[in-house]
Amino acid sequence: MRILSALMLIFCFGFATYAQASFEPVKQQVNSSGETTLRFESETENIEVVISAHEVDIGSPHEPSPATKHTSCTYSKFPCSIVDNIMISVNSKPIYIARSAFCDIADVSTAALISTDKGYCLELHYGSDFLVYIATLRFDEQLVYEREVLLTNFSDVVEKTWYSNKFYE
Repeated sequence: MRILSALMLIFCFGFATYAQASFEPVKQQVNSSGETTLRFESETENIEVVISAHEVDIGSPHEPSPATKHTSCTYSKFPCSIVDNIMISVNSKPIYIARSAFCDIADVSTAALISTDKGYCLELHYGSDFLVYIATLRFDEQLVYEREVLLTNFSDVVEKTWYSNKFYE
């Protein structure tokens, strides 16, 4: 588990160190329904992340999961918890987040807000006991500019998406 945590810090920081970060990571359990807020405030920075989710009844753990799944549920939590929205503000200004950065994420257990030398990261830990994913959303004062999904069981990045700031310059 320590190796996994170290790997995620390296991925999120882009090989930066804690010494370059402006604040220690803010970690929190994510509510399966309603809102979860992560916040960092200092004299120079004010970062707020609000994660909204709702529960979906997908049966019980004693029933087999369906052959065709019609939701992003991982079938690791009953009921399932689907992320509806993520809002991020930097210094009290909301930033742009493409819906595709979070719309397929479900069953989030924890979230972490991390400062890096290139901006900030929001880590979302989700999935089952067998398949654990970490979605890392990298952002700056304008937008979430990158999403990376790591399948921790194999230490493999299974998805990497870049978002353009072309319309926000």
